[in-house]
Amino acid sequence: MSQHDGIHMALAPFRMLCMSTSSSFCHDYDKNGMPKHVAWGIRVLQWFDALDLPIVVQIVLLGSAWLFFGFFMVVEALLIGSIYTPIVALVSLLGLIVVKSLGIRVSTRSKKTV
Repeated sequence: MSQHDGIHMALAPFRMLCMSTSSSFCHDYDKNGMPKHVAWGIRVLQWFDALDLPIVVQIVLLGSAWLFFGFFMVVEALLIGSIYTPIVALVSLLGLIVVKSLGIRVSTRSKKTV
């Protein structure tokens, strides 16, 4: 995985936040002209680098971060990305048609038994 892909993956939650919830969060810059969430990320990485952790701990932390940020990257690509949106919509529509044609009822109410 390239450094570009890693940064792209790490910024996926922030892009989702900016594009869907609060765009004002993404227009806040520090004194160097960098977005505040990017500057915070750099400070966190510098702090981890200064800790001089054993390699096993670094591998566990990298794997955990990869899973966490990778999840957001997949969600972003499927729900927000312009390429995958029609595919997700089509699969959802086909699933709805199959459920309705088979007569499957989905109920969220729990039945009380005495």
